[in-house]
Order: sequence, then C-alpha cells, then structure tokens
Amino acid sequence: MDKSKSIVSHMLTIGLGSMINMLIGLLTTPVITRVVDPATYGRFSIFSMYANMLLMVCILGLDQGFIRFYYSKNDAKYQNKLLRFCCFAPILIIVVLGLVYLPFATITKNISINEITLLVYAVILIFNRFAFLQIRLDYKSNTFTILNILQKILYVVFVLSIIFVAKVHNYYYVLIFSLLFSTCIPTFIGMFMMKKKWYIKNNNAFIEKKSIIKYSLPFVISTGIITIFQATDKIALNYFCTYAEVGIYASTMTLVNIFAIVQTSFNTVWGPLSVEQYEKNPNNKKFFREANNYIIVLMFVLGLSIILCKDLFAYILGEKYREAAFVLPFLVFYPMMYTISETSSCGINFKKKSAMNIIVSLVSCVANIIGNAILVPLYGTQGAAISTGLSYIIFLLVRTYLSERYFHVGYNLKKFFVILFCLIIFSFYNIFNSFDYISLILYIVNILVLLVLYKNSVISGIKLLLEQFKLKFNR
Repeated sequence: MDKSKSIVSHMLTIGLGSMINMLIGLLTTPVITRVVDPATYGRFSIFSMYANMLLMVCILGLDQGFIRFYYSKNDAKYQNKLLRFCCFAPILIIVVLGLVYLPFATITKNISINEITLLVYAVILIFNRFAFLQIRLDYKSNTFTILNILQKILYVVFVLSIIFVAKVHNYYYVLIFSLLFSTCIPTFIGMFMMKKKWYIKNNNAFIEKKSIIKYSLPFVISTGIITIFQATDKIALNYFCTYAEVGIYASTMTLVNIFAIVQTSFNTVWGPLSVEQYEKNPNNKKFFREANNYIIVLMFVLGLSIILCKDLFAYILGEKYREAAFVLPFLVFYPMMYTISETSSCGINFKKKSAMNIIVSLVSCVANIIGNAILVPLYGTQGAAISTGLSYIIFLLVRTYLSERYFHVGYNLKKFFVILFCLIIFSFYNIFNSFDYISLILYIVNILVLLVLYKNSVISGIKLLLEQFKLKFNR
C-alpha cells in the first residue's frame, strides 16, 4: 500500500478511538469537575506530574531506543529480546529506588501512601508504555484503539462508582486509585494479547546493547529537562498562586487533551512509520514534506476551532472552572506545535543524533522558566498559558533547525511563519476577551490564509481521506 494512504488508514482507525474518548470525556468531565473542587484537582494534577517525571527519568530513553532499533531486523526473537531489555531495565531502577528510599522514609517517619502509590504507578506506567509501543510498532491499530477506549472508560467508571456508589468522599485518593487501576488493566490485557512478542523461551538473539544505550541515554537528560519544561507552569502556579488555580489550569489542559484527536492519532502512527519509511527509502524526502503540510493544516484548523469555542468548553467544566476559557487559547499550542514538530524533526532520530534533543529541551525549558517567572505573578493562569504556548513554538523551531542540519528535507517555513503569526494574534485576543464578532472575523481570516497557503495539501488531503473512507465502507 502507498505510504501516504497507509498513514491515513491507521490515523482513521486510531482517530475513531480518540473521538470516542473525546465523547466520553465530554460527557463525564463535567460530572467530575462539578463534584471535585479545583484545589483537589490541583493536588491530583501534581501527583500525576511527579509520576510522569519519575517515569521519564527512570525509563532511560529506552522507549525511544526501542522504536529506533525495532525495524533493524525483521525477526521475532530479535524484537522480543529488544523489548525485554528496554522494558525491564527501567523497572529494575524503580525497584532499587524503592528499596533505598522506603526503609529510609520509614525510619524518618516521612513515608506516606502517596510515595508508595507513586512508585507502584510508575512501574505500571513503564509496562503501559512498552505494551502500547509494541502494539503500535506492529500496526495493530484496532487493538490500540480498543485498549485506549477501555482505559478511558475504566477511569470514568472507577471514579463515578467510588464516589456515588461506595460513597467515598476523599476525592484526591479516589482520582489517584482510579487512575492506577484504569491504567493497569488495559496494560496487562495488551501484554497478554501480544504475549508472543513478550515471551520467547530460550531466546539467544543478539542485540547491540551498547548502541541502544548510546542512542537512548541522551534522552535521559533531554526528557528530564522536558519534564521540567512541562511541569514549570504548574510549579510556578503552585508557588505564586494556589492549588485552586493549579486545578483550573489542569482542568483546561484536560480539555485540550480531550480534543487533541489528531495529535493522538498522528503521533501514534507517525513514529514507527517514519522510521520504517526512512530505513526502506531514505531519499524519499517528498513523503516527509507532504506529511508536514498535511499535519500543519489539520492542527491549525483544529486549534483555531478550539480557541473560537473556548467559552463553550469552559462552560462544560462548571461554574468553578469558568476561568479556563481565558487559559485555553495558548494551551492549544502544546498539541499543535508538538505534533507538527514530530514531522519536521525526523533527521535527529534518523541520523541517531539523540544528544541534540538535550539542546532542544534546554532552550525551550529555559524560555518557559523565564516566561513563567515573569508572567505568572502578573497574570496568574493566563501568564502560565502564554509562557507555555510561546515556549512550544521555540521548541518546534529549534527542533526543526537541528533536524534540517542532519537530514535536509526542505520544509516551507515561510508559509508556516505567516499562519503562525496570524494564530498568535488570534490567541492573544481570545485570552483576554470572550467570544464576540471580532473573534469570529479573526477566525475566518486565519482559515482563509491557511487555505490559500496550503491549497494543494488541502485538495490532496481531502482526496486521500475520501479514498480511505470508500475502501473502509466497501469492505
């Protein structure tokens, strides 16, 4: 199958699952936010942040190594050995950390259920990361979609059942344990469904551990920095403001994640597909340019539409979260810029220049720290959103520049800068104003500029989508 059609097919399958998740979120998020106050939601957000920080540090970048080296050999034993090596090394690190920390914390009487739960959840997240990666790399789009929907449904069911049926009123721990169990169950179902890839008896296959570690280790530093980068806004709000404002900010990010259908769908497919394409035909740079143009169009249309409807989305969360409307416009830059950068930074991974990710992370992290330090004391949650949004633009630009040095594709950045400038103006207006006719006019202008600049990509993209829909409905 033609690769451009293949990626659309996988995106449609995974996009359907993401859309179902979005609908589940739209129906249930208002219920949860009306029961759970912003301060509790803020504490829960901080817990999730620390768990992901622990994951990113302990995983040693081996998840990226797993993706990069998976297609080096089309051999089940090799892929099994690679999976086991990349997955169990991080788990061993967390176990060692637990054995060192827990006795010390017990002696000093600083231990709590929070720390124990954090370590357990981090282990589950590692299994989850590799279980879902394995499914993605084998292009099991239907399986990946079903498990993601199951994870979302389980979380909602656990939260609402514990609150309304078991009548537990410690909402902080309700959210944490619902998150833990809803992640655990789909993870082990995924591992069981792919058990032939997880277990091969007497496997003596050879993998280049030194090469894998050499490629992966720079991600420890870069992901550590990027974790600080992603956590800076919440840390700044927690320091300068209150848990309530952290909760409002986190709930807004939840809305952004709910609507990031294209981001989830595209990123899931793009990572393994781009590596496979490069391994087969490294000179086919047109493939990467076209993918970049398609995703720019999709992400900008989605981002502009979310910003236009920001007041409606904030209303969904409930009265206590109404301030979310004036936070959302710049938070959508996160899924937009990150997803677009996935297509414009291929050269870093293809040429195994993973150390360059440290520069990308460091520059964007420093920018975000400075931005938050200046803007949060002045504008609170809005300042954190502006700083984060602008920092992700810097993230994309540095990532693209470094990638082009090692694998020149020739992206048309002039067109991108024009539409980006229009988006920034639109976002600045909407972060300080409710919906009005000026907002609508700016939206229409942005869409028209996008259609004019990317006319060919829009036409060919619509044709590809129609072809895929016909294929699916004719089966």
